Amino acid sequence: MTTTLSLKSRLLLWGLPSASAFCLLTGNVRADAKLVRFDVPGAVLTRPFKVSPTGVIVGLYFDAANVVHGFRMHGDEVETIDGPAAIRTNALGINPQGDVVGMYVTADGRSHGYLLRDGVFTTYDVPGSTVTIGAGIAPNGDIVGRYQMSDGVRHGFLLRDGTYTTIDVPDATLTEPSDINASGDIAGHYRSVDGRIHAFVLSNGVFTSIDVPGATSTGGAPGGVNGLNPQGRVAGWYTTMGGSRRAFVWTAGVFEDFVVPGATNTCAFGISANGWVVGSYVNPDGSEHGFLTKG
Repeated sequence: MTTTLSLKSRLLLWGLPSASAFCLLTGNVRADAKLVRFDVPGAVLTRPFKVSPTGVIVGLYFDAANVVHGFRMHGDEVETIDGPAAIRTNALGINPQGDVVGMYVTADGRSHGYLLRDGVFTTYDVPGSTVTIGAGIAPNGDIVGRYQMSDGVRHGFLLRDGTYTTIDVPDATLTEPSDINASGDIAGHYRSVDGRIHAFVLSNGVFTSIDVPGATSTGGAPGGVNGLNPQGRVAGWYTTMGGSRRAFVWTAGVFEDFVVPGATNTCAFGISANGWVVGSYVNPDGSEHGFLTKG
């Protein structure tokens, strides 16, 4: 069953810098945070997306043959996740219980959402869609993500008790939710009519738009991921005027941005209840690796 969500359309735009609106901190990972760099063993690329409060990390990796797999990692234990007959699998979300959501692509080019719970892999698709991608899962099992119909337009969805609800930022040309917390608040990004990408939080039917001052885009290009924790903190990345990518954490209008030391690009994708941030960074040689900050 599919329904359409009726929402109040109030966009709170964080525009030019002001001391009362936010503080923008620029630098490397803060000194009091522990930075952990890591790779899936044998991978040529590692891109983690979310982290649970117990430190379980999910994401994707490229193997030596450049085939894309999902993964779930806890300490030194790594589990590969592949959808049935998949040519590509991503693991994009995890909740405190360890349930994993994501997407996989089959040989016909279709993208399907999935839920991995207690070792059982379940596929789901928004009815009539050509693309379904699960990106975030709440402790109660609610799933958010995005879908695409034959017209090529991407919309968000909330899957609750077998019912799909469409989520669209008012007047946006693209809406892609990517995380949901225990309160039912949803984070993601959207594209406005001028072509810019903005991060957003949807809480109690109200959209709040998030823009890093001076950025050309906030929240990542279409297909990107933002993280949201129970305290309402958002982790993501933005593109500077010079074209580089920097990670940010947004807390009620206050931005903190950072880069992994020595990296040319740093992207944050997820943030746990205890404030751990997970993402990826790119070295000058073009290689991409995972990082986790604790503290």
